[in-house]
Amino acid sequence: MSIFEACKSIGSKEAAERAGLHLKKRGGKHWASCFLHEDKTPSLAIYEDGGWYCFSCNNGGDAVKLYELLYNLQPMAAAQQLASAFGLSEAPQTAPKRVVNPATTAREIDTIKWRRVSRLLDIKHAASKRIREIEEGKTTLTDADMDKVFAQVARKSAAEDLIERIELLSGDDLKDWVLKGVKIDDL
Repeated sequence: MSIFEACKSIGSKEAAERAGLHLKKRGGKHWASCFLHEDKTPSLAIYEDGGWYCFSCNNGGDAVKLYELLYNLQPMAAAQQLASAFGLSEAPQTAPKRVVNPATTAREIDTIKWRRVSRLLDIKHAASKRIREIEEGKTTLTDADMDKVFAQVARKSAAEDLIERIELLSGDDLKDWVLKGVKIDDL
């Protein structure tokens, strides 16, 4: 079996998510801003059958083509990288430097920062609500609940620390992360 045949088992949705693209389900497709050009509204559609197509720049294909264009690789290198990322080969997992359109770099940096801080704020607010309920006596605690309460306090504290660290990151630091293909949970 060739590496291209092995990669046919990987859908574009999974490949896009692994690469850090932000997907939003709408109708029978997942949508994202195209990484090849500046998008005011998402124009890249990912289909349930595993393919993808950008309605603005008319590029499309399978997961290998997505990696090829996203990471600026030759087809064989893109297939090897994809297979490696999904554990389909013995090839070493090296993350290629992602080629980012300069027009979208600033927007990607802001999006990464905003999405990570939003997740952390959700954790912080959920923990704060639980703690408030306990302090106001709205929740009765048993000994078994105490571990959960301590975990909530720890999550709140960790979220606050991470939010502060992310807010202190410079634009250049985030740009370097974006060019390396950073994922939100890596921050």
